[in-house]
Amino acid sequence: MPPGGGLKRGEDPALAGVRELWEEIGCRLDQARDIGLLTENLHGATNHVHLILGTTADTPRPDHREIAEAAFFALDALPQDLGRGLAETLPRWVKGETGG
Repeated sequence: MPPGGGLKRGEDPALAGVRELWEEIGCRLDQARDIGLLTENLHGATNHVHLILGTTADTPRPDHREIAEAAFFALDALPQDLGRGLAETLPRWVKGETGG
């Protein structure tokens, strides 16, 4: 699954994405922007997930606490086990954001 985590009180979602990517896989995220919001019901609680898009030139280095393995994938070669349809919907969101 993609890296992620919780927002701190009052934290901007894009900045939270930058922070989480750095904490979990040691990559700096440039030009971070919020491209979508998913709202899902998890065990009776509402969960809001911000999708953050950006770029990095860094090589992922998993923290081995939360993340055991990390890799980057082309949009047309995403792992099918991303869950909750992300392998199908993520490319559409990115293409919509980039005008493709």
